[in-house]
Amino acid sequence: MKPILANLLTDFGVTPGKLIAQSSSLALSILCSIAGRSVPVVAMLEARRKRIADGEAKLEKIARDLAAAEENAKVIISKADADANRLIKEAGEGAAALAEKKRQASSPKQPPSWPKPAKPRSWSRSSCSPS
Repeated sequence: MKPILANLLTDFGVTPGKLIAQSSSLALSILCSIAGRSVPVVAMLEARRKRIADGEAKLEKIARDLAAAEENAKVIISKADADANRLIKEAGEGAAALAEKKRQASSPKQPPSWPKPAKPRSWSRSSCSPS
């Protein structure tokens, strides 16, 4: 078989020097095309990694802001509850005072109480006669 292969290679004009030169040329062109195409791909992947990292940082910031906003909302709600309770208490006191004032205004006026006169002395004839 060896003579058939040797004849085949010589028939096609393949010599060991040409075979090595063509193989190295093919390898070099493949490497150049891979390198030329891999630079944009690597740059694209790097940009994607950066966007993902930025997105994660923004997500953490949003989570912190949300926690702060929830805490702030709790403080505001508790203050509003305290204010509402105070207003309700004041309104109840005001309503009670107004009801008392109306009750007093609608009740019949009593005359002022005069001091009762002292018990009249009983006069007898004997006490008036000269002795």
